[in-house]
Amino acid sequence: MLLFTLFLVFTWLLEPATIILSEPASGLPAQTGQSKEFHLHGEYGLFVRELPDSIEVNWITENADSGFLEVFVEGEVRHEAGTPLSRAHTAKVAKKNYRNIVLRYGGRQNPEDSNRTTIRLPKKKKKAKAVFNDVDSIFVVGDVHGRFIQLRQLLTNAGVIDKALNWTGGRAHLVLLGDLFDRGHDVTRLLWFLYNIEYQAQRRGGRVHLVLGNHEIMTIVDDLRYLSGKERLIADYHRTTYAKLFDIYESVLGKWLSTKPALLKINNVLFAHGGVTPNYAHYTVNSYNEALFSRMREPIFFDLLQDSVVTAQYDSETYENRLAFFFGNLSPFWFRGYVLSETLGKYLKYVLTKFDANIHVVAHTPVKSIAERYNGDLIAVDLQDAATEMLLLVRHKRKSFKRFRYDINGRVTDLE
Repeated sequence: MLLFTLFLVFTWLLEPATIILSEPASGLPAQTGQSKEFHLHGEYGLFVRELPDSIEVNWITENADSGFLEVFVEGEVRHEAGTPLSRAHTAKVAKKNYRNIVLRYGGRQNPEDSNRTTIRLPKKKKKAKAVFNDVDSIFVVGDVHGRFIQLRQLLTNAGVIDKALNWTGGRAHLVLLGDLFDRGHDVTRLLWFLYNIEYQAQRRGGRVHLVLGNHEIMTIVDDLRYLSGKERLIADYHRTTYAKLFDIYESVLGKWLSTKPALLKINNVLFAHGGVTPNYAHYTVNSYNEALFSRMREPIFFDLLQDSVVTAQYDSETYENRLAFFFGNLSPFWFRGYVLSETLGKYLKYVLTKFDANIHVVAHTPVKSIAERYNGDLIAVDLQDAATEMLLLVRHKRKSFKRFRYDINGRVTDLE
């Protein structure tokens, strides 16, 4: 208890011990290399809902056009639909006992506006597995913030994907350490890309892991203060709110996101978006993610940032507990202390011991280049220029890794 108390006192001195509801806009460096051309067609603007009796497909064509939708099951067209002249299109097909369907959709007058997306419809949404052993290679990317173009180049030059965006990483694991949402223009396209290669990687012996960050949580509960105008436009075209595009009960992408962990452990490496503090060391990786999975499905979750009139309906102790769990500045989603301070080594050691880990990899707090802290016990991977570098850990001995930095041009250097 003394350790926890000292830690709380220190972090109170480091930054106000209040609930963080946003990130400061000031002091954030401009991100370079973002395409000025906005794409809305295909997976850049695709929104698919899984309803009790139907699958609703919403897409945007490159120009005003009459739309088409074809639904393939096991290589055969099972459903077809047409839509009138517009840029935004909606079609529903009856929901059958399908596990996987392929959507082909676009505009009839523009042969180049033809797109394909595979949708997986498992009967039951299960939590993603979050503890892995005997992994030889781990690629790690920090906050991407909608920079699909940069991530594509980074992964292609490292040989993780090919130019057609197919998985070529073999048995390697790729970790996206949260904050795919906000700021950048291509969040929706980025998510469909990861949704696709996650499935490919698993079939080929590898893995793609999405660890939830604070911006995933913010979007799901409709805190959209950092949403780009272009991404907001997608929701406007579909005549809904942006949060509804990722609704955890109906949206295909939202359901998928809601199964993802906030803590991940691969071999002896512990991953979290912000960092695990001693306050959360009484959890295991699995028990924390179990709590996350269940708490995201409580009614109180969607009201956490509402005004006092709304939140007064909940028990005050439960409300404060949930608010701290998702938005507290000591939570794994928001903590910055390990990167901002050089004096938390004994607390980091305590956490690593509790989780039987040797390395903690975190994002959330921007650094100029991927860097080690605390004699290599911590690695910070969130970049000021997002998605321009990634970490590569290559297993050297049973409990140690060689550490490398991959940049966006494919150059590899030792992490020192």
